[in-house]
Amino acid sequence: MKINLEEALKQMWLYCCEIPNFIGGLNYEIFETTTVVQYPAVFCLIQIGELANYIQKNFETDKLNIPFEPMYGLRCHLVHEFCNVELPLVWDTLQNDIAPLEEQLRQILGETSL
Repeated sequence: MKINLEEALKQMWLYCCEIPNFIGGLNYEIFETTTVVQYPAVFCLIQIGELANYIQKNFETDKLNIPFEPMYGLRCHLVHEFCNVELPLVWDTLQNDIAPLEEQLRQILGETSL
């Protein structure tokens, strides 16, 4: 399915916005032992990475200043090495990278409330 750049960025933004619904208020110890929380959060990371790959393959991305390659790399790791995924790395990504990405996407899309 072909989608335009704005729609791809919006979809990525929506996945970023969903992650706090799964992990909000939790600490790492709960995340580490609760697959019902891990799976949807990891799914969002996988989708973000898939969209990153789609965007970088189909659009000029230099001006966006978004780390599409590492995002896709994380997606590949999560999909192909799921039994070997380091949950501390996933947690760190969820805690430290998603909120800034969400804000950056919001600015790129030029909207204050999507």
